[in-house]
Amino acid sequence: MSKRVLTILLLISLFLNAGIIGGLIVMNVFRHNHIEHHYQRPPDGPPPNNKGRFAPPDRFDPQIVALRDSFIKTKKELMEELSKDPVDEAKVKAIIEKSVEAQSKMERAMGYKMLEWRKTMSAQEAKEHFSSKMVRLDTQGEKNNQRRKVK
Repeated sequence: MSKRVLTILLLISLFLNAGIIGGLIVMNVFRHNHIEHHYQRPPDGPPPNNKGRFAPPDRFDPQIVALRDSFIKTKKELMEELSKDPVDEAKVKAIIEKSVEAQSKMERAMGYKMLEWRKTMSAQEAKEHFSSKMVRLDTQGEKNNQRRKVK
């Protein structure tokens, strides 16, 4: 090959490599801020991915968050106790009762919060929001039933 062709190929290769390396550098520098921007919860109001839809107030209510954390902690405790080899049946039953109580408190608080929230909605807004939730619950139930039939 001639010297001119080799020089052109070398320049093309250098520009492509510089573009790829520059792109990686830019992505690493700006991607962190981009991810934080999209997953950052605003101090007031719905998260940005709702785009005008209603965001349930229980996401931001510290009481419900604490109850949910307590319930999840109890569930983890139950799973840890069940995974032990000599199962302490009395302890497992006590954890189950504690879990049911934690879940009941959480559901009650969420229900009252939804009732308060419903009072701020118009009839049309409530119909749109709660009917979409019912459709989702119905599809989840159907999926669970299909899984049970397959097994």
